[in-house]
Amino acid sequence: MILLTVLRQLDSQKVAVIKAFRRWLQEDEGKHTEEKKAIVASVLCNLFKENQYIDFYEVIKNIDKIDKEVRGQYSLYLENFSYGAFVKKLEENGEKFISRINDTLNKILSQVLALPIAALALKTWSDGTTPAYFALLAYGLICGLALISQALILDHLKSEVSKFEQDGKVAEALKKQWHDNKKHIDNLIKWQWGLACILEITILTCLLFALHKIIASFF
Repeated sequence: MILLTVLRQLDSQKVAVIKAFRRWLQEDEGKHTEEKKAIVASVLCNLFKENQYIDFYEVIKNIDKIDKEVRGQYSLYLENFSYGAFVKKLEENGEKFISRINDTLNKILSQVLALPIAALALKTWSDGTTPAYFALLAYGLICGLALISQALILDHLKSEVSKFEQDGKVAEALKKQWHDNKKHIDNLIKWQWGLACILEITILTCLLFALHKIIASFF
C-alpha cells in the first residue's frame, strides 16, 4: 500500500528517469549484460551499506543518483574494456608485422647461400663442365627472381606499416606505444633491406662467374 502511494506521488521527471534506466539496462541484451548487473549490485550495496537490507522505496527515492552512478561506472568499464582490447590488438599486429618481415628473406636465404658454395665447388673441381655452369646460371636466375619477389613483399609490408596508423587502427591513447613498436619494425625492415642487398650482390657475383666460365669455354 505504501509502495503504491509512493509510485502515485512520483513526479514525471523521476518516472522518466526510471523508464530510461530500465530501457538502458535492456539495451544490447546479451552484450555486457552481466557487467551491467554487477555494477548495479555494487552501486546499490555501496549506497545502502549502512542498511540491513535494500528498501525498494529508498531505491525509487534515489533513482537519479543510482542511474548516474551506474552509467558512470559502466562508461569506465567500457573505456577500460576498449583500451585493453586495443592494447591486445596492437600487440598482436606488431608481432604479425615482425614475424612477416623476418619471414620474407628467410624463405630464400638458404637457396642464395647455396650459390657461392656451388660456384666454389665448380671452380675447385677440374672437371667443371660448361653444362654445370649453365645449371649454375639458371639456378642463379631463379634465386634472383625469388629475391625480387620477396623484396616486393617487403616493400608492401613497409607500406602496410605506414598505413596502419592512417587507417585509424591505433587509438589516440596508444599512439606513443605504436610509435615505439613502429620504430622497432622500421629498423627490422632496414636490416632486411641490407640483407637483400648482400644477397643481390652474391647472386650477381655468381651469375657473372657462371657467364665468364661459359664464355671462356667457347674460346
